[in-house]
Amino acid sequence: MSYNRDDIFNTSSSSIGSVVPSVDVTCLVSSLLSRSLSAPISQASDDDIDYENDEMYNYLGYDYEFDREPSTSLAQSTIINDMLSDDEDFFLASPIQPELSVNQPPSPLQLMESPPPGVSKHHSPKPQAFLKSPNKPPRSPQNRVNIGAPIISTSPTARIDFGSSPMAPGILLQNNNSPLDVPLNGNIVRHATSQKGMTYLQQTISQGSPETIASITQEIINSNAVHVLMADPHGNYIAQKLFRHTSEPLRVLMLQQVGTTLPQIACSTHGTRSIQAAIEYSQSFDSKDIIIQSLSTCLYELMTNQNAVHSVHKWLATWPMLCKPIFDVSLERSYDLAIDKHGCCVLQRVLNSSHTSAVIVIIHSLLEHFLGLTKHQYGNYVVQCVLKLDSVDLTEVHKLYVNNLVNLSYNKFSSNVVEKLFTNPNVSAVLRAAFVSEIANSNDLLRLVSHSFGNYVVQKAIDMAQGENATIFENRLRKHVTTLRETPGGNRIASKLDENLNGGSSYRAKRRR
Repeated sequence: MSYNRDDIFNTSSSSIGSVVPSVDVTCLVSSLLSRSLSAPISQASDDDIDYENDEMYNYLGYDYEFDREPSTSLAQSTIINDMLSDDEDFFLASPIQPELSVNQPPSPLQLMESPPPGVSKHHSPKPQAFLKSPNKPPRSPQNRVNIGAPIISTSPTARIDFGSSPMAPGILLQNNNSPLDVPLNGNIVRHATSQKGMTYLQQTISQGSPETIASITQEIINSNAVHVLMADPHGNYIAQKLFRHTSEPLRVLMLQQVGTTLPQIACSTHGTRSIQAAIEYSQSFDSKDIIIQSLSTCLYELMTNQNAVHSVHKWLATWPMLCKPIFDVSLERSYDLAIDKHGCCVLQRVLNSSHTSAVIVIIHSLLEHFLGLTKHQYGNYVVQCVLKLDSVDLTEVHKLYVNNLVNLSYNKFSSNVVEKLFTNPNVSAVLRAAFVSEIANSNDLLRLVSHSFGNYVVQKAIDMAQGENATIFENRLRKHVTTLRETPGGNRIASKLDENLNGGSSYRAKRRR
């Protein structure tokens, strides 16, 4: 029995059920294919076809909007395979209607009207030859009919960028496009510690409503997993996001749950980032007090730890008026901090703070160690920091270096400090002249000139020498010019003497170490 496609369109939905069981599917498919293949395709090219008004094109499910991949449209081969697989639901589904006014729905008779002149009524275009009508309004999901393939909405507000479904207030939804294999609700911690889930949750928190963020935060708190996320390679990013976007009461609950473990978390590579975020976004006294009380239990260890020291720096920068515990430890362990690789950095930040009275006390605690710190690989940076301070009277510190400059000039680190003394504006002119004179009249002058570090001190002293000291340098070094030119450092000093004698600009040697 052959069955005409016109009869399908002209048959009401109530009578389809009685017609379909007697339909010979094979005959129907053969009829459709024969009509399609026998159509005079040569009468029109693909460019001349109005796909929007071609009912066969719309009936077969082709979508002439090009806002998604061809694979998301239902191709002709898929329709035929569904028909041959005894899928009777295909005949019960309404065909896709062309885009008409919502107030004037098309009737089956309108669909069967003759096509424009020159276009074959049953011409079937190539599945890959998609075109987009420039004047066609965008389709809405309500006007689309699902005939077997999932509908993917292209509306920018329909789903978040990562492919998830929209976030309803207080509800976490997932559709078929979600990248997660396991439902989100009840599995927040599991997803937060995985690469894919972490990325999905980050975007969910950034774009979600306050109710959604509260729901995620509450589940993590109820799972007693805040400390796990804060130190996890992936979870720490979720912890940072929550500290930034969640409400202050929930932020306090998170910190209360991990209060005593904050020092251990701060010592981990990933945990210190979470604590820095907690410090930055904590607003209430309760949240700040929890962090300060917890970190203060072992503050010296944190100040000398390569990871936790960053949390201490964040504390100093964010809460400058709540740093009394840090100042107390800096005073009690000033020397130990000054000779530590990470502690010296914290001590320098403390010395540069605006708490002048506390800074003076710390400097006095270091006075007896100043010459030793000047030679230390880390302590010399603390000494240089002290010498740059303008708000403190450093005369007592400067006097420590009198009659010690020659010995300090042989050391790699202390020679830097000696050079700074020559150019430091806080050093009085009388004391600076005494420093230059000590180098000019030293019995080790020639040895300093040829030394890999001492020659830089001599060059700086020659630059700063005036009057009698300049004459001493000229008289003592001029007769050894030939010998001086045999070493790189001596050659630079000999060139400097020539320039000074000729009235040229002084030679500024670049430090190479």
